[in-house]
Amino acid sequence: MDSLTQAALGAAAVMALGPRRLGPGRWMAGALGGLAADLDMLFEAAADPLLGLRFHRHFTHALAFIPLGGLVAALPLLVRATARKHAKWLVVATTVGYATHAPLDALTSYGTVLAWPWSERRFALDWLSIVDPLVTLALIIGVVLSVRRDSVRPARAALLAVLAYVAVGAGQHHRARQAVEELARSRAQVPQRVRVFPLVMSNMRWRGLYEYDGRVYAAAVTAPWWGEATVDAGGSTELFASAQWPAALQDADCVREALTLYTWFADGWLASLPDQPHSIGDVRYSRSPAAFEPMWALRFDARARECVELVPMRPTVGEVWRSLRRE
Repeated sequence: MDSLTQAALGAAAVMALGPRRLGPGRWMAGALGGLAADLDMLFEAAADPLLGLRFHRHFTHALAFIPLGGLVAALPLLVRATARKHAKWLVVATTVGYATHAPLDALTSYGTVLAWPWSERRFALDWLSIVDPLVTLALIIGVVLSVRRDSVRPARAALLAVLAYVAVGAGQHHRARQAVEELARSRAQVPQRVRVFPLVMSNMRWRGLYEYDGRVYAAAVTAPWWGEATVDAGGSTELFASAQWPAALQDADCVREALTLYTWFADGWLASLPDQPHSIGDVRYSRSPAAFEPMWALRFDARARECVELVPMRPTVGEVWRSLRRE
C-alpha cells in the first residue's frame, strides 16, 4: 500500500504491542520500520526500466528478511548516543514495524514475494485497494490517541478495526469474483482463471478479468455492502503471444529475458496494444475498469541500444473519479 499507510500501520503495531519502556515516542521507530521495506524502490533506474519490476516488493518484502530489515531500519535511530542505551528495544520496535509491511502489501493486487529465497511466487490476495483512506485514517487516529494518552488501547482498537475491514474486503472480493464467474457462465464459457481487483479507494468497485480460449475478458463489478452485486460487461482482447512478433524480436536475448520477467511480474495478464506496435500492456490495471487501457506497458525494439522501454500511461484524477462513480 502507500507509504503513509505503511508508516501508520508500523506505528500502530508498536504502540499496541511494542516495548513500552521506550515511551510514547516509540511510534517513530514503528513508523520507520513500516517504511523501510520500500527502500527497494531505490533499484528503479531510468537506464533499466526492468529493475523496478524485478525488485520492487521482492527480497526486502520477504518474511525471511524481517529480522535483518528491522535491524537496518534501526540504524538511523542508533546514531544518537542516548538512543544506544535502548538499542535492543529500538531494534525490537523497528522489527515489529518492519514485520507489518509485507503482509499488508500482500492484501493488495500488485504481488509480493513473501517466500523468497525459497520461492519467487508473487502473493496477491486482492482484498484491499493499493490506496484506501479508511484504513489509513483508522490507523492514524489510533496512533495519535495512543501517543497522547500513552495507552495501548486506541492502537489496538485501530488494528482490530482494520482487521475487520480486511475481512469485509475478503467478503467483497468473493462476491465480485462470483459475479464475474456468473458472467462467464452466462456466455457458456468455462474460464481457465479469474481475478478481481479493487479499484483505488474502494472495496465496492472492482475490475474483473477472466481468461478463456486464449482471450482475456474484462468487466466492471459493483458490489455494495448491502445489495446484490451488478456487472457491466466489457470487451475482450487476445492474451499476448510472442509468436505474433517478427523473428528479429523473438530471437533477441534481451527481449526474451524482458518478456520472462514481465510475464512473472504481471502473473501472465499481458496483451499487445493495438495502437502501439511491439508494446505489451499489463491488463490487470486499466484506466477504465471494463476496458483494456493499461496504466503502463513495455515497448520493445531489438535495434535500439536499450531494447525495452517502460511506457507509463497513468489515469488522470478525473478518470479515477469517474470509475468510482460508475460513469
